[in-house]
Amino acid sequence: SGGVGGYHQGDGIFLGGAFEFHVGLSASYALSDNSRLGVALYHISNANTHRKNPGVNSVLLQWSLAFD
Repeated sequence: SGGVGGYHQGDGIFLGGAFEFHVGLSASYALSDNSRLGVALYHISNANTHRKNPGVNSVLLQWSLAFD
């Protein structure tokens, strides 16, 4: 996945500016017809469009259920 967006620091990390990019990768395994377990990796940064570019990485465990 990927995208662009705006960022406001608030009480969090200063990511160098308001304009940020998001890229992600996820994979999941079907446990049953309506349940999946997966992992996702995400990165958010400004791609050096600002002077400072610390970036933020995330690793997430995902469990999803489908409802009829």
